[in-house]
Amino acid sequence: MIFLLTTSNSQVMRYNPRIRHIYEADPVTSADFLRKFNHNVPRDVINELANNKYDIIIDPSLFDIPVHRLRLFRQIKAKSVLGFNKWPSIKHYSHSFDFDCQRCT
Repeated sequence: MIFLLTTSNSQVMRYNPRIRHIYEADPVTSADFLRKFNHNVPRDVINELANNKYDIIIDPSLFDIPVHRLRLFRQIKAKSVLGFNKWPSIKHYSHSFDFDCQRCT
């Protein structure tokens, strides 16, 4: 598995033996993350991800799709993008799985 995470989130996953590589995005506040039109992924990371020609991107977020995430998907150019609880009108996702968040508590 390969992950794209912020530096703080990558510390949680760093020593998992099933993770082959972690790409890091620049730090950003939650408010800026949701409001800004540009994502926080450095250009060299985007280029490397695009050159790897991935088949699938999995977007694990359940809520709040920032505008820049959709641009990031286009830049990475994976064959499919999977998400959870995404609106059908958002065409950037190849498939959205229904996930009942109430059952997690």
